[in-house]
Amino acid sequence: MWDEVKKLTSSSRPTHTSPPLSISADSLNQYYSSISSDPLYSPPPMKQTATQPSNIVTEFSVFYLLSRLKATAARPDGLPFWFLRLAAPFISEPLTHLINLSLLTSEVPLQWKAAIIRPIPKISTPTDPSHMRPISVVSVLSRLTGDS
Repeated sequence: MWDEVKKLTSSSRPTHTSPPLSISADSLNQYYSSISSDPLYSPPPMKQTATQPSNIVTEFSVFYLLSRLKATAARPDGLPFWFLRLAAPFISEPLTHLINLSLLTSEVPLQWKAAIIRPIPKISTPTDPSHMRPISVVSVLSRLTGDS
């Protein structure tokens, strides 16, 4: 309903569009996987350093970011932004520990790597999967790590 209201009130573009019926989820998956994979990829070697800092990210910075979360699109973890914002005083400490551990070991939790791919049209009337741009919606916790 809000998409239609925004169209009527001259909003520049709708907030969410669905691909046309001629483009199936399978065709989008095949197209996106064909352009997004590199068979020659190998992970870089882990870096060696003389000393490792114990706290790269502070608890205050995590609390600050959590307490100021804005409404976001649905994410793969299913955690609503308002829950994370309300829980900030209680989850900042353990979350800071997880983020620092992730940065120190160069390993990202598997759940933070998941994304919902939203196909957004590149042109006004898409007819082929190549006319759709893949937008990855990742978890708030994944984005929070990048912002910390």
